[in-house]
Amino acid sequence: MGASRRGDFATLTHRGRQKVKMGGGDKELKSLGLNVYTVEKDFLDDPYWKEVLYNKVKSSDMIFHVGAISDTTLKDSQKMLLYNYEFSKVLVDHAYNLNKKIIYSSSAANEGSGNGIPNNIYGWSKLLAENYGIAKGGDFIALRYFNVYGPGEEHKGKMASMAYQAYKKGEVYLFPGGPTRDFIYIEDVVKANITAV
Repeated sequence: MGASRRGDFATLTHRGRQKVKMGGGDKELKSLGLNVYTVEKDFLDDPYWKEVLYNKVKSSDMIFHVGAISDTTLKDSQKMLLYNYEFSKVLVDHAYNLNKKIIYSSSAANEGSGNGIPNNIYGWSKLLAENYGIAKGGDFIALRYFNVYGPGEEHKGKMASMAYQAYKKGEVYLFPGGPTRDFIYIEDVVKANITAV
């Protein structure tokens, strides 16, 4: 999802409608003279990651938290919870203490089979992080995405949306039991984030 969003936020910022500093950007935003802090998976390998993250949050105006391990089939609960919950919890604490707004990319996986109980560790990790941010208070907004699709999915492999898989492969793999899906186009997700600012 993030690859497609960077261009839209760069356009938004470039036109001067909004001056935001955000994590998750790259060359496009940096070329506009913005402070852009990208936090990748190996960020947590640094034993001082919490302190480094504090400094990044401190020098930001606001945070778009769009990163997570999104593999719903991952069975390593410790890894999933470290990246999706523990990191988010520390980020929320820093943002709260520094009075920074967070727009958090949550997930429809929180809903499970419609009963509000996640079906997998990914769903639980996102629900825990969302609930933590809401309970902490401050300026925290969680946006739950339902199967985002659109440009920028090339790198997602098996986690690419069904719409992308159907477009590229001419076929779609569904879980047993005839599931139904809601979809949202990436441009609509960008608009929702911009509205949340």
